[in-house]
Amino acid sequence: MERKLELILSFFIILLLITIYFTLHSKKAFFQKKVTQNQESIKSEINNFLAYEVNKSSLLEKIKGKKAIELENYWKLKEANISANNIKSLFSKYSIYKDNKFIFYNNVTAIKNNGMIYKSQTAIYNAINKQLITPSNFFIESNTSNVKGEHLLYNLEKNETKAKNVKGTLLLKK
Repeated sequence: MERKLELILSFFIILLLITIYFTLHSKKAFFQKKVTQNQESIKSEINNFLAYEVNKSSLLEKIKGKKAIELENYWKLKEANISANNIKSLFSKYSIYKDNKFIFYNNVTAIKNNGMIYKSQTAIYNAINKQLITPSNFFIESNTSNVKGEHLLYNLEKNETKAKNVKGTLLLKK
């Protein structure tokens, strides 16, 4: 009888050890899978870059920044600064470039050649259509005016601005 009890106890101990082993091993594999799924493979990385887009007669755009990381189907940019048409500087600490669009976030500032300053939390610059869009609130300041509103659409080529819920102070010239 004692022998049977020892065999049953041994069997349960071995079964318990096997269960513990597979439980720990499967959790480790699960976490490793989860980590690798969240990590994207970096194709290339560029530090302190400067890029130009030119045509036969002029400079169209200039892009400079601290860091650019190419991932599978987009670029992550750090401290990217774009100059295009009548925009002297379009800047934010972080941005993404995908499908000919720059998505700026975290305190975006755009400065026009005439000194007017646009500020927003997020902005999208469409490099094909030459449009600057702020999907959220924005603030514009110049020497004589302060304007705030929502959903700004600024066409750089036509120099046209459209927005919703605009409020501000304007000093008009005679």
